[in-house]
This record gives sequence, C-alpha cells and structure tokens, in this order.
Amino acid sequence: MENLIPRLLKFIDIEYDSQIEDTDKIWKLPIEERVGKGDAITNLQASFVKGYPNLDPWEIEDAMIEDAYLGDGDFIDAITVTFISGQNISKFREGTPVVISGHGIQFKGDLVSEEGNKIKVEMNRFDGFPKIPSFLKESKGWTIDKAKTDIRHIVKGPIQNLAYNAERYNLIAGILSGAIRPLFDPDLLIRAEQIAPSTLNPSQRKAFIEAFASNNYYMIQGPPGTGKTWVLAHLAAAFANDGKNVLVTAFTHTGINNALKKVKEVTGYAKTAKIGKKYQADYLRACLKIL
Repeated sequence: MENLIPRLLKFIDIEYDSQIEDTDKIWKLPIEERVGKGDAITNLQASFVKGYPNLDPWEIEDAMIEDAYLGDGDFIDAITVTFISGQNISKFREGTPVVISGHGIQFKGDLVSEEGNKIKVEMNRFDGFPKIPSFLKESKGWTIDKAKTDIRHIVKGPIQNLAYNAERYNLIAGILSGAIRPLFDPDLLIRAEQIAPSTLNPSQRKAFIEAFASNNYYMIQGPPGTGKTWVLAHLAAAFANDGKNVLVTAFTHTGINNALKKVKEVTGYAKTAKIGKKYQADYLRACLKIL
C-alpha cells in the first residue's frame, strides 16, 4: 500500500479539523440555541466551598477532596467545582471536555458527574488550576460549553513510528489492503472447538473459535445486540486461562466498563485493573473490585 503513513496522518488531520470546525460553529450560535440543542448549560450557580490551605494541591486527589483548594489571599485555586443547574438538557456525559465561562473568566475541565441538578467539573492539574476570586465562591451566572479537543499530536505518534519498524508497517499495510488475512493455528482451532461455551449461538461460536485460534489478528463485526461484548468476555477468560495477559480497550470508557462487567459475569472473578481516573470507573464499583 503506497503512501500509507501520509494517508493515515491526513485522515487524522481531516477528522480533528472537522471536529474543531463543528465546535466553532456551535460556539457562534446564541446561547439560547446552544442550550436548546444540548450543547451548553447556562445560568449555573458555582460552588467553590471547602478550603484546605495547608494541603499541597498535588495531594488533593489522594485525599479525595471533591470541591476546591482555597489558596492564599483572595483567590481560589479551583480543582473540582460543583455547579447547580435549574434545567439540564445537555448531551454532555461523564468525561466530556468542557469550557466554563462567567464573570469575565474562562477555564477548561472535564465533566465528571451529573447527579440530578448537580454537575461536577474537574480541572486537569497539568494545565494548572484556574484562580477564581474568592468573592465568587458561591456565585451565579456560569455557563458550560463543549470544549475543543485536539490530541492529534498524540494519535499521530504511533503512525509516525511505523517508518522505523518495517515489520509492523508491512503488517498494518497488509491488513488494510486485504493482502494479509487471519492466520489460524490448526491445533488451536481444535482446542477452541472443545472450550467454546455452549451458551454461544452458532455465529458467536464461530467468532469465538476463529478469534481464539488466530495467530495474527481477527475482527468481529455486528450490529448492536448481536453479542460482540459477550464473545469478547468469553475470549478474555479463555486467553487468561491460558496464562496470557489480556488488555481490553475501546474508544470510550463506557465501552471498556461494559466489557469488564461482562468479563465479571463470565468469570466470576472480581479483581480487575482499569487504567483511568476514578470517576471513569464509578459504576463498576458495584460489581468489580478496582485495583
């Protein structure tokens, strides 16, 4: 496949440029229209309440303090802010990057939870905590908008590294071009037939057997409700029983959480490690022990 790396890099640029263009269009709309479309929440009351002047900001997460760190003088170093909303019809979900604005101040954060009319936003410590005048610690008139997200510099890294790894470059080029097909181990096909769960339907069973026996890659495709996550959970359990390390990843934390929940249902094993922020695994705590 010719010009694979430039073509993949161009695809990433097109995708992120399109997302930024869409966000710019949203920002140009009147606030009433943004709210009506679910792209903003306005007329919010902010709560920068608790102060811990003797605590190092880097210790905040370990101490599980959920509001704000009160800095010296007349400013609050906002870490996590609770907003009270009269009405919230937004399309935001946990983990959505957002922009907070009000009183001539603007800062970024991640929406970490929505409980009734309470919305919590957490700031990224690596971006620095915004300084809020202390007289605004119980103030109204704040707005939450969707933030621009551009991490193409991170996404492009593995693609650019293909230039220095001929084996991996040829593998990916072969998969994308169709020249390299899944390669099945005959012995593993026999073993997969023996260990395939009886609860799987014929198409799920075929996917399980071939995925388990593949020596290079295997793709399972199907519309919602066809049991892809169910097959994934059985595969994860089968690989783990063979002594393999299993990494489950997805485009969203919701996808990862659903997969881990299915793995728990299949295996009954409650000890699972998930990489991410604590709030990104909150609903798993009822059924999993998060390491």
